[in-house]
Amino acid sequence: MQPHISVTPIWSDEDLLELRVAASNLNFFGSVELYAQHSALKDMAALLDGFPNVASDTRCISWGATGGGYAGGYAQMSFRCSDGAGHPVADVQLISRWTSDGVPVQSVKLSMAFEAASLDAFAANLSDLRPENRLGATLWGVV
Repeated sequence: MQPHISVTPIWSDEDLLELRVAASNLNFFGSVELYAQHSALKDMAALLDGFPNVASDTRCISWGATGGGYAGGYAQMSFRCSDGAGHPVADVQLISRWTSDGVPVQSVKLSMAFEAASLDAFAANLSDLRPENRLGATLWGVV
């Protein structure tokens, strides 16, 4: 399996979009199903546009709910450069379940290096995703 982050819309109604987010860096793998606003995919694509513009550039997005009082999981993805040369890295946290006290029960936290060109393709694909197509967008990592 190649390192990756994938986002797949799996359901929607007039209020919410249900997404499956999966991530792997070869050492760790996790996936979560969560709820987000209908604009979430286009918002993420817009957020990632032009990343990185400088080596200190950082972009972060989170979807879903934290704590035990809500349905669905939680995903946070932070995009940064690992060095002054601008090599990009994604830091991902996925939480699929919480206790009633709001403590994560199932979670994974990982980092994945990737090429900037792969991010451009990922962002372009995000804007076109629809639940009825059952297609996802994947950011491929490097080893």
